[in-house]
Amino acid sequence: MSKVESIDLKNYKKIKKIGAGSFGEVFMIEEKKTGKQFAAKISSKYFFDKNVEEIKNLTREIEIISKISHPSVIQFIGFSKTDFEEEDKPVIVTDYAPNGSLNDMIQLERSSEPKPEWTETRKLIN
Repeated sequence: MSKVESIDLKNYKKIKKIGAGSFGEVFMIEEKKTGKQFAAKISSKYFFDKNVEEIKNLTREIEIISKISHPSVIQFIGFSKTDFEEEDKPVIVTDYAPNGSLNDMIQLERSSEPKPEWTETRKLIN
């Protein structure tokens, strides 16, 4: 993971939990210096517990998402090998999507409760 610059989580503070998945929990975090909000995906597994294949997969994911630059894709900000408590749990930091994920928007649409910003143009773009 030497190609991807590590970030120092001491420059951020956790605001609130916004989700969870197979990787771990997702938190809204805030950069202390600027007040800008980001999302931090914190692994539920310790880094040293991961087998070689899991480490390769994590490395590959980080290398791929760090290279993607597209308006429809959440921007990768950085990676830390340790979490906010300095435990060996990997953390991926991305831009924060205040309207939730695309899946969230689709579920709202299906339940006939779309957000006002979910216009026909926005649907076509996504």
